[in-house]
Amino acid sequence: MLRFLFHCSLGSPRRGCRALGAGLIGLSCLVYVGGCGKEPQIEQYVVQREPQPVAEPSSPREPTDRMLGAIIPLDENYWFFKLTGSKAATAPLVEKFGTFMQSVKFSAGPGPSAPSWTLPDGWAQKPGNDFRFATIEIAAEPKPLELAVSKLPRDPAGKDDAALLANVNRWRDQLGLKPLGPTELAAHTKSLPIGATQAILTDFEGICS
Repeated sequence: MLRFLFHCSLGSPRRGCRALGAGLIGLSCLVYVGGCGKEPQIEQYVVQREPQPVAEPSSPREPTDRMLGAIIPLDENYWFFKLTGSKAATAPLVEKFGTFMQSVKFSAGPGPSAPSWTLPDGWAQKPGNDFRFATIEIAAEPKPLELAVSKLPRDPAGKDDAALLANVNRWRDQLGLKPLGPTELAAHTKSLPIGATQAILTDFEGICS
């Protein structure tokens, strides 16, 4: 700065001095304006949210299917009888299924017991396979239904109550129904004497999965 004043005083053209001086004034103004401006401020706003419609709970779907079943604990096996179809197709078969189960007998004597029965009119027994002891075909609309007869090894520890409950709940799960607790089984099933044992009869409605 001293050199500038000295240079101007020694006869430097006034135009150059005036230009340089104006530049310095402009610089000081620029700094002044920039330094005295307002600091940026963060402003907060409260935005009112649109009220969201409350979703109404969906009503449970009406049952479309029905399952008639029976479980017979005998000797070393559990015997299963299961008939599944639409409610419309199975409704006429409820009484016949009960009559059929009352006719079930097991052979006595040495060796494993095997069931036999009396078939209602319109029912025909078909050969079994690796998973079924027998398949009984039942005339129905719009297509025939099947009553599956199968068996599984019995619980060697003799825990029939737990095994029966587990299998009943397995059937209920196939219909999309909630499982039963140990104290609920008797209220949702019926008992039928078959020889020296008791069969558990089931009749559930739901939606087949």
